[in-house]
Amino acid sequence: MKNFSLFIPTKYYFGWNSLEILPLKAKEIGKRAFLVTGKKFLKEKGILDKIKSMLKENGIEFFHYDNITPNPKTYEVDEGAGILKKEKCDFIIGIGGGSVMDASKGIAIMAKNKGSIWDYMMMKKEVKDALPVILVPTIPASGSEYNPGGVITNPDEKRKWFFRDDKVYPKISIVDPEFTKFLPFSYLSKGGVDIITHMLEPVLTSETYGYIQYNFSAKLIKGVIESIIKIKENKDDREARENLCYSASLALSGIPTRGIGGFAIMHWLEHILSGIFDNISHPVGLCLLLFPFIKIIK
Repeated sequence: MKNFSLFIPTKYYFGWNSLEILPLKAKEIGKRAFLVTGKKFLKEKGILDKIKSMLKENGIEFFHYDNITPNPKTYEVDEGAGILKKEKCDFIIGIGGGSVMDASKGIAIMAKNKGSIWDYMMMKKEVKDALPVILVPTIPASGSEYNPGGVITNPDEKRKWFFRDDKVYPKISIVDPEFTKFLPFSYLSKGGVDIITHMLEPVLTSETYGYIQYNFSAKLIKGVIESIIKIKENKDDREARENLCYSASLALSGIPTRGIGGFAIMHWLEHILSGIFDNISHPVGLCLLLFPFIKIIK
């Protein structure tokens, strides 16, 4: 096992209907929120109105920004940060899938820095500070709620790349399995592939053996697969939905695989794929690459 460090300063809240604590926790962070969401899911399911009512009833001012698309773009992040500054928001609430959560972190960086998010992703500039972020995942997949990274696409260069900075660790993450009940099974199964690859990649390309890491990852992968099968067989299986959500958070947190090295080969290839073909979502890209990757590694 290699020497390693692990730092996770996020306050993590998990459980059914845990969304209800959002206003209380928001009050701990700031006074005026920049609420980041996608355009459709929360609105179509009636959840967005509920969230806005919760915030208003608890005296939390907010500005709603919903111009985030799948495979979030540099201009969406830069635009969001510009609006945030004009609206004088002092913290961010990101509610959505990986795209929304990653974009929220990018906006948090640009709220406190000049230029474009791409400058910081290409390490042309140093992140000096970032606005506090609260994240609420609506799909178990990316695990962005429990790490300090994100992936953004530069459409001008047709290039999708990542950033990672401890300053954008979420201050608070609220993981509510209730959201999964609103998702089609196909979303959960594709999200499950994302979760699995977060652990499969470092294990299969590891630079050194780690008994704990290998067995921890194997158990989590097995649990994800079993949970997806159980949900397919019984959509009311609460435990399976809980396991899927918690596995998503753990998979890319560094806890299961830190200390064995390895390379995110599938993710690098998928970034090339969806960076060029924007209509390919991240989970779908991983699904296309999974079996060829395993075949080559064998």
